[in-house]
This record gives sequence, structure tokens and C-alpha cells, in this order.
Amino acid sequence: VNDDELPQLAQWFDATGDEQAVARALSERFGIDYVVVTRGGNGAALFSSNDSTWVETPGVQVTVADTVGSGDAFLACLLSKLLTGASAADA
Repeated sequence: VNDDELPQLAQWFDATGDEQAVARALSERFGIDYVVVTRGGNGAALFSSNDSTWVETPGVQVTVADTVGSGDAFLACLLSKLLTGASAADA
């Protein structure tokens, strides 16, 4: 989810607290192993229920030509790392 969607999900499912607390609550409620919060140019965060890890990664400054598909590309790379056994911190 992105950082605009997370507060809406928190409201719908009565999750309270900061991003990490809401991600954990969504993970527990729906049995999700990983909850990713994308923050556009401000990076992303990942909650892993496997070991209760919360990892935050800052954004990387780039010259933007087009944002179409950027979220898909990000998630493809993240999933590729996780599916090959990388830890949440390494993914």
C-alpha cells in the first residue's frame, strides 16, 4: 500500500498507531507475511511477520522521466529478493 492508502485502511479496520503499528495490525488481521508501505520519493518500509522486522529505506533521488510502472517495478524487485530467500532487511 502507499502512504496515502494506509490511513484509510487503518480507519476501515480499526488499526491505530504509526505506520509500523498499522502494518503489523493488517498483517495479523489478514495473515499477511509482508506489508509494504511505499512513500514515493521518500522511500518505503516493510513489515515482516516472520520475525516482526520493520525495515525503512530512504528514497533515492533520480531524474524522473515517467512514473508509470515504477511501483510495479519496485514490487517485482522486492518480491524477487524475498522469494529467493533474502531477509526483509536485505530485500
